[in-house]
Amino acid sequence: MAGGVVAAVAMLVLFPGFLGLKVLEAITDYRRRTEFDKLGAVVGFSLVVYMAYFGVALAFGLPQVPAAYEAAAFEINGWSVLAIALLAFAVPLVVGVVVNRGWLSRLNYHNWIADRDIGGPASVWVGAFDDFNDKWVRAHLVDGTVIQGCIEWYSDDGEDQEVFIGGASIRSVEGVWKPVSGPGVLIGKGAPVAIIQFLDGEDSDV
Repeated sequence: MAGGVVAAVAMLVLFPGFLGLKVLEAITDYRRRTEFDKLGAVVGFSLVVYMAYFGVALAFGLPQVPAAYEAAAFEINGWSVLAIALLAFAVPLVVGVVVNRGWLSRLNYHNWIADRDIGGPASVWVGAFDDFNDKWVRAHLVDGTVIQGCIEWYSDDGEDQEVFIGGASIRSVEGVWKPVSGPGVLIGKGAPVAIIQFLDGEDSDV
């Protein structure tokens, strides 16, 4: 029974953080961060949500602790859980708006807080594909081969640079374009890519 109580309490404490992280990932590019960053976000969201809940509890007469263990019974206050769940949605939505609008980066004027944009992309690779993921690309390989098509998927790690190009055509070193049979071409992190161009159109002559 004691183990079940500990597990239930742990879920109550960490659930708002995990929910907040998923909401933030859904509306920003925060998913393109390290696992340590994500763990920090979970803990941070949990702390902020529960601090906000304490204020809600005082205002509406809810228990300060949403769960209680009395007389060999584990009881959860439904209104408390609902309030925490709503806060777990609201807090990351506000954070997401702040990140997307670049307000944190503006506070970091002349890099007095950090030596990089706060809330910005994790790398140049991620930032470029985030900003231009509706464009067609032309990938120039070191051997002279060129692959062109639309961006279907790209890696969220600047060190593992992989991209899947759909509706692709390949231009050989002789300059002949040939369409690829199948859904597309996967350029893996080991591929010798020299240049990736982001195009304004879908024509091989752009």
